[in-house]
Amino acid sequence: MLLGSGPYRVLVVDDDADMHTVTKLALKRMKFEDQRIELVSAHSAKEAFEYLKLHPQTAVILLDVVMETESAGLDAVRVIREEMDIVQSRIIMRTGQPGLAPEQKCIDEYDIDGYLPKTEVTRARLYSTVRTALRAYKQIIDLERHKQLLASLHESMLSLHSYETLEETLQKILATALSMTRSDFVMVDLETLESGGEATECVVYLGEGENVPERVRAVQKAFREQPELQYESALVDFQNGTLLSLVIPRDLGQGFVYLEPGLSDPLLKSMLPLLTGHVTNALYSTIALKMLESRDGPFFDAAAV
Repeated sequence: MLLGSGPYRVLVVDDDADMHTVTKLALKRMKFEDQRIELVSAHSAKEAFEYLKLHPQTAVILLDVVMETESAGLDAVRVIREEMDIVQSRIIMRTGQPGLAPEQKCIDEYDIDGYLPKTEVTRARLYSTVRTALRAYKQIIDLERHKQLLASLHESMLSLHSYETLEETLQKILATALSMTRSDFVMVDLETLESGGEATECVVYLGEGENVPERVRAVQKAFREQPELQYESALVDFQNGTLLSLVIPRDLGQGFVYLEPGLSDPLLKSMLPLLTGHVTNALYSTIALKMLESRDGPFFDAAAV
């Protein structure tokens, strides 16, 4: 599962079958961020570890303290956090014997997000506690995804060089767009001027299916029929996807980046304009250098002062 994608998983770890039943009744209608909650049961710490190995992006873990041993739940917290290196999941401890695991000690010494004595838990409190934990999990995931997207942009900036060919530059831009969005179909189209003033067009694309070339031509045609899009600075819903216009400074070129399916993720929508700005600057450097290299004679004429 990609970071931030659903459903949100809630793992219930308890050796008491009744606690699983009560939890399912309390949370059965819960949704978060318009996505369903997937409740999963484990009846021991061992079962929980086996599940988390396959699903490390579990959002919330409701963890009983006393199971195989009197400290099985607390021991499981250390395994989950330190040995399995699962740090995003929010852990809520539940215990029917608070004397064996005092609340203050658990909060101070273990990386957990809540403590619920079973004798005090109401349906409303369990619901609100899990919902709060889900919100905290989402905030952590969003921060992590933001870091990943910024890292992709940074790597892209370092990889682009003005001495490379225009097609090589566009291929790297295509790769960056794919790494950020994981789209099914991406194309980059750029029309620019050669040193002699002749227009030239370069297009790179990647997609699945036999009709990819036809999709490329259809998007190109639709873009040319809407000239106002050439100077649109924001993301645009276009055809079956999302379009970002490219306008190279000093009228050295114009074009677009197109992705399918359309983007709905607010974080991606906020980050991709940064990619566009970076791309136009990189393409300007590439195109301008090629034009300068093709000139005959000195770059500057001598002038009397």
